[in-house]
Amino acid sequence: MRPIKLTMTAFGPFATTEIIEFDKLGDNPLFLINGPTGSGKTTILDGICFALYGSTTGNERDARQMRCDHSAPDTLTEVELIFSLNERRYRITRQPDQEKPKTRGEGFTNHGASAELLHIGADGAEQLLVARKVGEANETIQTLTGLNADQFRQVMVLPQGKFRELLMANSRDREAIFSQLFQTHIYKRIEDHLKDQAGTIRKEVEAQRNQQKGILEAADVDNSDALENELVQLQPVHAAAKAAKLAATAAQQQANDELKAAQQLVADFTRLAESENKLKTLEARKPLIDAKRAEQALAEEANRLNPLFRDVERCTKQLSLATTRWQQAQAEQGTKAALLKQADKALEQAVQREPQLDAAKQHLTTLETYRQRVTQLETARVNKQQATNALAKAKAALLKAQTDADAINAKRNQAEQEQQTLATAVQALGGKQLALKTLAYQLGLKHEQVKLAQQVTQSETALLKQQGVFDSATRASTQEAKNTTQVEIAWHQGQAALLAAELEDAQPCPVCGSTDHPQPAVSIDAIPTEQDLNQARTQASDARDLLTKAGHALEKLKTGLEHLGTQLTGTEQKLGAVAEQPLKAVQADHDALEKEVAQLSQQQQRQERLASEIQQLKQGETAAAQALAASNDKHAEAKTGSATAEQQVQNAEQELPDAYRAAGALEAAITAGETAKAALALAISTAREQHKTATAISKAADATLHSADQAKGDAVDAQAKALEAWHDTLRTSNFEDEKQFQLALFDDATLAGLKAQISAYETQCNREKGAVAAQKNALQGKSKPELDTLQGKLAETTEASQAAETAFQEIDKRYSRLVDTRNKLHRALEQTANLEKRYALIGTLADVANGNTGNKISLQRFVLSVLLDDVLLVASTRLKMMSKDRYQLLRNQDRAKGGGASGLDLVVEDAYTGNQRPVATLSGGESFMAALSLALGLSDIVQAYAGGIRLDTLFIDEGFGSLDPESLDLAINTLVDLQATGRMVGIISHVPELKEWMNVRLDVIPDRGGSHTRAVLP
Repeated sequence: MRPIKLTMTAFGPFATTEIIEFDKLGDNPLFLINGPTGSGKTTILDGICFALYGSTTGNERDARQMRCDHSAPDTLTEVELIFSLNERRYRITRQPDQEKPKTRGEGFTNHGASAELLHIGADGAEQLLVARKVGEANETIQTLTGLNADQFRQVMVLPQGKFRELLMANSRDREAIFSQLFQTHIYKRIEDHLKDQAGTIRKEVEAQRNQQKGILEAADVDNSDALENELVQLQPVHAAAKAAKLAATAAQQQANDELKAAQQLVADFTRLAESENKLKTLEARKPLIDAKRAEQALAEEANRLNPLFRDVERCTKQLSLATTRWQQAQAEQGTKAALLKQADKALEQAVQREPQLDAAKQHLTTLETYRQRVTQLETARVNKQQATNALAKAKAALLKAQTDADAINAKRNQAEQEQQTLATAVQALGGKQLALKTLAYQLGLKHEQVKLAQQVTQSETALLKQQGVFDSATRASTQEAKNTTQVEIAWHQGQAALLAAELEDAQPCPVCGSTDHPQPAVSIDAIPTEQDLNQARTQASDARDLLTKAGHALEKLKTGLEHLGTQLTGTEQKLGAVAEQPLKAVQADHDALEKEVAQLSQQQQRQERLASEIQQLKQGETAAAQALAASNDKHAEAKTGSATAEQQVQNAEQELPDAYRAAGALEAAITAGETAKAALALAISTAREQHKTATAISKAADATLHSADQAKGDAVDAQAKALEAWHDTLRTSNFEDEKQFQLALFDDATLAGLKAQISAYETQCNREKGAVAAQKNALQGKSKPELDTLQGKLAETTEASQAAETAFQEIDKRYSRLVDTRNKLHRALEQTANLEKRYALIGTLADVANGNTGNKISLQRFVLSVLLDDVLLVASTRLKMMSKDRYQLLRNQDRAKGGGASGLDLVVEDAYTGNQRPVATLSGGESFMAALSLALGLSDIVQAYAGGIRLDTLFIDEGFGSLDPESLDLAINTLVDLQATGRMVGIISHVPELKEWMNVRLDVIPDRGGSHTRAVLP
């Protein structure tokens, strides 16, 4: 992530809108953020962190507290950051929760927090990613950068007082940071997957064992041996019952078959009687069917004659239609002839108006010759008006130029007189400034002595208080360790008691294998659960962590107290070289002299401003003289132009008739002429078109009449021929007249129904005759059986079969249940064996991957320890250079005490003693160098690994003041090397050497109305 532009409004000490353009500081800049205490240097880092994550760098103030008290009530607090990430640009804007004036009435209303995130394309177009939702913006930023707010503060922005956090972090915290930076979450997922899989297998094994127990209980047997014994005893009984059931079923089936055969024979005799009755009924219907056959023959002959009869009807209809069309065509031809006469008369009248059209065209041609003259006249009039306006402006400009020249001359004379008056007062300023510096140095030393003495007293008090905290933490840690030991002993004793409760006589013990259990364990007290045990261990671990933190804080206070004592001694030695005077007297002299110097300084500044004003006024006199001369020239030129334009207007008016000199008169005349010409042309053209159309319509009506007359004659001939053919055919048919023919006509559906009735009758008669013959042949020599005897035999065999089935079911139910139980039990035992075999592999892998064996190092922490070794190798190179080959950072290989995480803790190797010791034992300056080296090494290694997060920017807030001059030189050289690799490095510091050495600065300048920034570039 690299910041490009930061805009802060009403944020921190910035009352209005402050814009910081980081991209203008240069490519990969190394720059200093400089300014007095409280000016707002750290606020710049707060702005970056707030824009990205909605919190400040120190996370000690919430967003509402960052509003500037100097800002106007209606100005909303807002921070906007444009930044680049992986060659893509983004813009994020945040507003905290704040109060704003009501739009109506008095008082304030709450303005809720909001955040907007946009992607900026290569063409500058913006795509909205998040609109106003703060939580969604936080999640998106964390996804883009790969870091949460705390991790961002630890690896990219090292805020004031926080630079030691990454150095002092424990294995668990460092694991969270490194896993984000190096994207090693896949190893954590492997750990969790193996752990979940092992847990699932354990649960499945337990479930299988419970299932085996449930299977035996469901079969009402105690164990597998009892199950097998009962199956052996029951098997012959089950076989005998099955054989008896099969014999009884066979006897029942035979009796049933005999009864069904007898019932079928009775049914055959019954069907024969029914068929004979049906045949007699059909023979009684024969006369009626014969009549229908005669009716069918007449209908078929009538249908053969029907086409000729239909042709007569068709020809008659066509003759009627042709006659009607001939009458309509005759009437239409008369109407069209009358219209043609009217069109002839209209055409004759239009031809008589053609001379009027020629005259109108000639008049328009004459008017068109005047169009250019009108244009020339209008142009001359416009030129005349412009020349008049130019002359008036030139007169006004001439008067203004003369007035300006006189005013500038008067101001210059006044300024020169005031400059001579201030020159005498400024000469005394130099000596008084030197005296003021001397008093300020003495006063500063005295204030520093008093301040350091107060800090020593406060540190001694804090040291005593922290010593009490350390003693309390020691006692609490010891007590929690005892409690944990007692809970663990009680838990183990309880597990032994639970195991003993499951022991059975003559069954082997799962621990020692013995079948004798003389003294099984018994728990008197309540058995702690695994949750109680984990809670006790967690409380003990928290107590140890609290003790460690208290020890670190105690060491830090002792080191700070020693440092303050050294500073106080140095200040007292400097005071010994200065003349001793009371503090109040020095303060009074300093205040009085400071006021006098301030007044003289203001006069000096006024003198400098006057000199600049006089120079500007002299330049203004020259410019005013030049403007006056130019105004005179323009005025003369404007007078000449006005006279020329007047003459042009007069010439143009003489060349145009009076009727057309008025504006728009010629255009109106041309428009009227064109309208008249168009009306005449349209009337003549319309008359010709109407005559042409009427002629064509009249000819078409004549042709239609002739065609209708011919069609009528054809229809008369066709009707005569059709009547002759019909009458000839009717005379030779079986019908006496046309009426009898029409009565015999049937439609197709009726005729088809008649044929179907006759055919169905014939088919039914043939079928019934065949059925009677076949049935008599089949029953020849047979007689009806007695059904009652057969039914009694079937009832007896059915009762015997049901009794045998009931006896078999009672035995088979138990036997089948036992067989099914044995099969289920075998399958459950096989599944349990397979699961235990799988757990032997998966459980071991899960324990190793999750750090439950050996040095308690998980798979992800092992991978991160390798990466940390690479980081420490690079970091130690820089630390050895800054510490003059004394220190290097190493990874602690020892296993953590208790159940704490291991593998990522740090120690420092001291070349002076040859020993390794905790990083917490380093002094303030040494800790700063170590933390800086670790941050730079981390930045190098993260970017060297594919898939790692890019750390293109590093901000460091203070810490350089704890370094001696030589160490400071080495630290600066290290940052210069880092800048050369393509990183942006920003430093916030009060160290004077940094301000003198670094030529790229961002100065933060405080003021009563709010701070502002200024970029200082080489």
